[in-house]
Amino acid sequence: MANQTYSTDFIAKLFMISERRVQQLTKEKILPQVSRGNYDVVTTIQSYVRYLGERIKSGDDADLQKERALLTKAQRETAELELALMRGELHKSEDVMRVWTENVMNCRLRLLAIPTKIAPILAENSDAQSVQEILKEAIYEAIDELAEYNKGRISSMEIMDGE
Repeated sequence: MANQTYSTDFIAKLFMISERRVQQLTKEKILPQVSRGNYDVVTTIQSYVRYLGERIKSGDDADLQKERALLTKAQRETAELELALMRGELHKSEDVMRVWTENVMNCRLRLLAIPTKIAPILAENSDAQSVQEILKEAIYEAIDELAEYNKGRISSMEIMDGE
């Protein structure tokens, strides 16, 4: 059986690479030519498979190198996040949400308690200016509690969760 020869275009389509890449591999003596631009299909396939196998064995694969670089980058970023977490420069979202939920609930309770707390005081004051100041002070007290950011409360929650 005589081996058939095929063009650069056919070999490129067969290997799913560009014609330019076929020419490069030919120049690098990886793909043997029968004549200019013509390749023996069996010999060419064997050579290309051998070449790919050697690249995998040596780790000289661009995709493998890219994956290693991505893994290294991800490991570095993870280490940086863990360090920031240990330093208290970063907090877990669930801890922040827990603290803010608690703050909002406390503020809600304070605001709802204003009528009960302030009604007796207002009953004694008929002066509109006094009533306004008393209400304003009670509302600001509730809002100030909500506005307080307590980094220590979040950090203490992380410690409690870790136990």
